[in-house]
Amino acid sequence: MLVLLPLFTAPAAAQTPGEIDTLQKAMRTAGETFRGLVQNLTDEQWNFLSSGSPHTIGHVAEHVALSENDLQRIVDRAIQAGQVPDAAKSLQGKEDKIRDLMLSPDTAAESYKPRNKLNTKAEALEYFNRAHNRALQGASKTPDLDLYVFRHPHPDYSDLTALQWYYYIAYHNLRHCKQIEAIMADANFPGGPRKP
Repeated sequence: MLVLLPLFTAPAAAQTPGEIDTLQKAMRTAGETFRGLVQNLTDEQWNFLSSGSPHTIGHVAEHVALSENDLQRIVDRAIQAGQVPDAAKSLQGKEDKIRDLMLSPDTAAESYKPRNKLNTKAEALEYFNRAHNRALQGASKTPDLDLYVFRHPHPDYSDLTALQWYYYIAYHNLRHCKQIEAIMADANFPGGPRKP
């Protein structure tokens, strides 16, 4: 269950243009990595089911695309709830923990079921591109992202600022890119295995 934090009034420093540039670089890198992995796949590769994964690349890509949009709703809810400067101040620098947790090889893959809303590569890429562009715009145009807080349901993450939620979106994407790379490295991958 996602829980909003109560409103506090103590001041906290807003993010700097440099911090936004760093965030956007992380987001763009994630988007380019995802597109680079999937855009030239054949239908056979898109639908290949590896012995080491419960999902095809198509399933993973759908999850990435839908999550790119769905996770932004959390940012929107944090902003709608208002600034919480005291809580936000205590979370400064937590984006490094998000990166380490999301990209650690020891982090267990989340459990999700294919939603079968984006069934082709073209549908998944079109949806992803729209959601990704919206995220980039939101991250650059919304002031004081690091003064809004929304709780992550997983105890390892707990409270995150809206700025950190955007990092979470980028690292979530990259984590699933690693999952796609693992499928492509399967010895039976159509056209031969691909090493990252």
